[in-house]
Amino acid sequence: MQPKPRLLLATVMLTALIAVGAAACSSGSSSSGSRTAAPAAATGTVVHIKNYAFSPSTLRVTAGAKVTFVNDDSMVHTATATNGSFDTGHINPGASKTVTVRGSGSIPYMCEIHQFMHGQLQITG
Repeated sequence: MQPKPRLLLATVMLTALIAVGAAACSSGSSSSGSRTAAPAAATGTVVHIKNYAFSPSTLRVTAGAKVTFVNDDSMVHTATATNGSFDTGHINPGASKTVTVRGSGSIPYMCEIHQFMHGQLQITG
């Protein structure tokens, strides 16, 4: 019995999506086996928003630093601290907003429009 063309197409597309997802999850990792430690925080003052994600997802900055969020995506996003310490408001595609970071410790943030998008600032004194 021959598979129906639509079922075959759906199977091929699903297989391709799984392969792309697996490649994205393993990119940047040169070791074999499972990853147990979280990736180290990047340093700098710029966070890019692309493909519904903050990059880097964790950024290490010093207290008082200015952090710029650049929207490289095709949708409006925000970067809003869960503790209320900063909020960029809407960042249109191709635009950027800068916030000044205060305090110390870890500040998780998210996009208020797409609440599955999360990032974190690690602030040192």
